[in-house]
Amino acid sequence: MLGKNAFTRVVVVTAIVAAGCLGVAALIGLAAGGFAPREFRRAGSTVDERKTLPLGGVDLVALTTIAENIRVIDGAGDSVEAWLHGTAGVGNPDAVPHLVAERTGSTADIRVERKRPLGIGPFWSDLTLEVSLPKGYVSRLSAKSVSADINVADHVYTGLALSTTSGEIRVGAVSASDFAMHSISGGLRAIAVTSQRVDMSSVSGDVKVGFATTASRVEAASTSGDVMLRLPPNAKFILDARSTSGDISCKFPITVAERSTGGGRHMLSGTVGSGPNTIAVRTVSGDIRIEK
Repeated sequence: MLGKNAFTRVVVVTAIVAAGCLGVAALIGLAAGGFAPREFRRAGSTVDERKTLPLGGVDLVALTTIAENIRVIDGAGDSVEAWLHGTAGVGNPDAVPHLVAERTGSTADIRVERKRPLGIGPFWSDLTLEVSLPKGYVSRLSAKSVSADINVADHVYTGLALSTTSGEIRVGAVSASDFAMHSISGGLRAIAVTSQRVDMSSVSGDVKVGFATTASRVEAASTSGDVMLRLPPNAKFILDARSTSGDISCKFPITVAERSTGGGRHMLSGTVGSGPNTIAVRTVSGDIRIEK
């Protein structure tokens, strides 16, 4: 679990990284939406591409986009199917996104690319990369985007890693030995997580996660946002929750080891039941709620 000094260093480093990432996201989205002239928006290019890759021997499906939303759903058969669809408006036709799908060793690499970088100028997009994974695929999935949302439906994985710079991440009922999701500017949501190790963070956004079972280790953090973890009623765990200016509450009967509620140091640590499971939560300006 993170100590106070270690957590302070993490917050500082994360804030610096966030500033840089948000700058990149701002450049990517420059003149998007209301900044793009109506004539330019009407002149957008329609994108409708499909790719299929067999999953035999694959232990990682890696998805990468820049400004395109990612949606992962269940499919049939024994192949992964990718569909890039929607409309994009760019000043240079060579900057219109296109879909790439290829095998690299044991990795199925699916990404959205452009022949030329976006550069500075009008750009808008409502593109979505929709990926269908067979129910029989139970290895690893990673999804990364710079300025877009990520949605993952119910599924079982060996490992699940999701990250976006400027967007929300929403997850259904998922199972993974290792589960991680991170956003620089956006909230994190998960309906029911079954995992041994969980790592979640958002610099600017709420974290709301439900657990189907109690994980062996949970680390959750938000710089500017609330953290709410909903655990099974019979959960047993060691809690270490700290916030600079937020309230901390626990709906479970906790044997308190240490509690502090003032002077820029809010903390609640203690034990619920017995067992080795640990939950560490950190916020700077957000509340922490541990609920049933």
